[in-house]
Amino acid sequence: MERLYFANRAKYANKLMVIFNIIYMATLVGTAILTHDKTQIVIISLLSLAVFTFYSGVRTFRSFKLKLNVHLYKWFRYESYDVLDGCLMFLIYLFGLSHSTEYGVKYMVAINFSSLVTDTQWDSYDAISTVAKIDISNRRFNLRKSIKNAYVLLVILLFSSFVMLMATIRFYEIDVMVLLIFLATELYYFLVYPFIALKASYLQIEWSPFVTTSNKVIALIIRFLATFLNTPFCLCIGQVAACTYQLIVYGLLYKKYGSKKVGN
Repeated sequence: MERLYFANRAKYANKLMVIFNIIYMATLVGTAILTHDKTQIVIISLLSLAVFTFYSGVRTFRSFKLKLNVHLYKWFRYESYDVLDGCLMFLIYLFGLSHSTEYGVKYMVAINFSSLVTDTQWDSYDAISTVAKIDISNRRFNLRKSIKNAYVLLVILLFSSFVMLMATIRFYEIDVMVLLIFLATELYYFLVYPFIALKASYLQIEWSPFVTTSNKVIALIIRFLATFLNTPFCLCIGQVAACTYQLIVYGLLYKKYGSKKVGN
């Protein structure tokens, strides 16, 4: 998808994503109707998506030739930030969730429900950094305009979260105060994320990928260490601390190395 967007083939990329989601929904719902075996439902859905992804990947990359001396450096410039984020977040949730759920069912339910109504929105919200990378590489990046567009997207995503919450909360026995703490943490990150993602994307590509990624690692280490705190809200504390660190550091770095170049 991202390669197609960089190649100005957005219509084809969106077409692939629509087909991907149609296959996902059709196999998931269709298999669930035919069988109640959860293992079969998951396997059939994932295999269908894997086949389509492999086919699309072969078609998209058949003319792509890897040049190690060029593309590995470009990969580091564009993707090291996100790749390390994914790897370290695995450890954070592995230890953090294990720790939080030790305090009882009400915390486990609250965490699961909070994730249910925000995870899809986070997947969509990542589009902010994707679009920023494309704009930066095409020399058309405008921070103010990007932040404005990000908050328009945020309003849509928060509305969808609210709809999901109201539609599904009756199926759960939830401690409302515990849930509100987890949701407040997510809301805080939602609100500051555009400033973090946009400035980090610019610094990653136009200034220093090493320094930018290193600060991301520091933030994730802070978040990881917080998972060992003796509280069921260790994930919340780590998330707030990490995103506040990034908000301050990337703000200062962008002010010093980025704002004069792009004029905003």
